[in-house]
Amino acid sequence: MNASDAEFEICKASGVRLVFFRDAVVKHLVDPRRMRLELEKTQMGAVAARASGRFDVPRVLAYDFDHLTIAFERLHDVSSLRQVLSDSENADEVTMRAAEALAAVHNQDPPPSDSPSWGPDLGVRLTAPPVLVHGDFSATNILCSPDSQRLALIDWAPPLWLPPGGPMGPGCLDLSFFVLSLFLRRPFEPSPVADPRRLAKIFLEGYRAELRQPFVVEDFKAYFPALLSKFLDWTRRPRAKLRLIACYPSLNTARSFVRKL
Repeated sequence: MNASDAEFEICKASGVRLVFFRDAVVKHLVDPRRMRLELEKTQMGAVAARASGRFDVPRVLAYDFDHLTIAFERLHDVSSLRQVLSDSENADEVTMRAAEALAAVHNQDPPPSDSPSWGPDLGVRLTAPPVLVHGDFSATNILCSPDSQRLALIDWAPPLWLPPGGPMGPGCLDLSFFVLSLFLRRPFEPSPVADPRRLAKIFLEGYRAELRQPFVVEDFKAYFPALLSKFLDWTRRPRAKLRLIACYPSLNTARSFVRKL
């Protein structure tokens, strides 16, 4: 793929760059460990997708460790779940599909025993066993077809403010990311998610119904504020300080919602 054939590109604050071609998206990463992890988890996620039929995962077309790039299949005519939840009449139904998709990921059989565990328990004593985790299961990393009948999970890598770890970890990590993304209201955002409390309840109830192992609510209630504190630690991301401060009101609402579960 030649740079001259690219349609456009997106540069993220993390240093990751996405270059969009007609049928591919080339991701330029900054850390070889995270690249290996994203490749491994994308492939494991694809296995879970085929086994469950609940969601799709873009195919890996090529990768280059020398240049830290991965080429993914480009999905056309899709919208982020966050956008759908802000203006869709079937938000409840789509939220339930997201819950079923995540449960299918967490129900996936564990990888070989030599695969490292995730690690970020964030100082919380958890009782549930580790599962295959997406790592950044936010509403922006879930894509919807035009009729919202199919979901695709993308970006199987943790954000840079979390350690890369391995493919296994606490299911509460993915749950926390999704609930946080429902409540999070960024400055000047034109269309925040409507009624995040109701959608968060639908999501958690749907996930619990599909999960093969017991869903430990107390694990989630303890883990969510720990992850939220990590997310709001602007000392690791000085440039994000003002943006994070502006998010405090919406995230305090999320903290209150989880506390009352």
